[in-house]
This record gives sequence, C-alpha cells and structure tokens, in this order.
Amino acid sequence: ADSEKADMATCIIIGSPETRIIKRGERPALVYTPRSAAGPRK
Repeated sequence: ADSEKADMATCIIIGSPETRIIKRGERPALVYTPRSAAGPRK
C-alpha cells in the first residue's frame, strides 16, 4: 500500500486470518473476529 495516498478521510481496515462470516439465512450476515489472538500463550 502507498501511505502517501492516506489522509484523514481514509478508512483503514486491518484484517485477521481468524475473521469469519456468519451466514444467518434470510438475515444479513455477520462478520466476526475474535478479540484474543490464537497461538502460543506466554
């Protein structure tokens, strides 16, 4: 990405490989990202 193109009107979306789309039949789908990170714990 070119950071020179970003300004105060830019919306930056940071994704996660753990983000899931939850389909709900006739209702709109939900986008869910867990708050905690997976992986080894300290």
